[in-house]
Amino acid sequence: MLSAEEREMILRASSGRVLIIDSAVVSAKSTRDTAGVAVMTQKRGARLISMRPFKPGDIGGDHRYRTRTLPAAGALPREEDVLEANQALIQYA
Repeated sequence: MLSAEEREMILRASSGRVLIIDSAVVSAKSTRDTAGVAVMTQKRGARLISMRPFKPGDIGGDHRYRTRTLPAAGALPREEDVLEANQALIQYA
């Protein structure tokens, strides 16, 4: 996703983990090869399934899913967070 402005993004992995990142902390690529920039660490077989702009209130307890360093694994959502996240995803779609 290309954006001219800095914004927070919410990432979801197939393993169920959620990570909220600020685009300002993602370093720019210094080479033109096809390798990307690592943002979210995954266990073998897990994949990034969604990435979208984060809006306050999208998920409860959002401080649990933020990190200061990248790449990061993210956190597994609590049951009450999942309900809020699913409602936010439905509204976003």
